[in-house]
Amino acid sequence: MLDNPYAYLARYIAYSRAIQEQGMSVKEAIAHKRNVCVPNAKAEKMAGLKADLETVQQKLKQSKMALEAVKQKRV
Repeated sequence: MLDNPYAYLARYIAYSRAIQEQGMSVKEAIAHKRNVCVPNAKAEKMAGLKADLETVQQKLKQSKMALEAVKQKRV
């Protein structure tokens, strides 16, 4: 969360505006954040991690293929 303070600040401002527009109380806002915002952030993070994992797996596969090609040229 603190990796990018500007993103955190933008999220906080958007969250504050949403609370003001909907006229929620503090208690309702805390419940909303716990039930909606946190799971959404986790889902976004997991999607990013899955994409990173896929790219790393593709690069590993390419490296293995290149290594096999080099081994075959030596023999």
